[in-house]
Amino acid sequence: MAAPAPHMPRLEGLVTYSDLHGERQMRRVHERQVRFDELEVADVMTDIDALDAIEFGRLRAARVGHVIATLQRVGRDHLLVVEPEAGGGPGSECAGPRVRGVISRAQIERQLGTPIPITDVAGNFAEIERALV
Repeated sequence: MAAPAPHMPRLEGLVTYSDLHGERQMRRVHERQVRFDELEVADVMTDIDALDAIEFGRLRAARVGHVIATLQRVGRDHLLVVEPEAGGGPGSECAGPRVRGVISRAQIERQLGTPIPITDVAGNFAEIERALV
């Protein structure tokens, strides 16, 4: 009989290079009137709900070209790899999909030795408005 899996805390979000060197962190510096090194992780982290995801079952049969096309289609540098949580149930700390991993455009670029062009895709009307200004 297999040993029970260790408790995995719920993933709240990711902090990436873009989060630390983008427009959002500079806005936070001005809003909070602090220095960059005084920002908190929560100030720059991309919330888990704002990340795009692909199901582990679909990824198993995918080719690298499919993954690249998906990154380009959604205009993101990262994709979460998730699978349904078995036995989590409503109200449990681990309810919802289980994160199996993260696909990184930068890692694919390093392994292929070639850049992958990505066009940012607006996620809401505020992002569209900022892009037009």
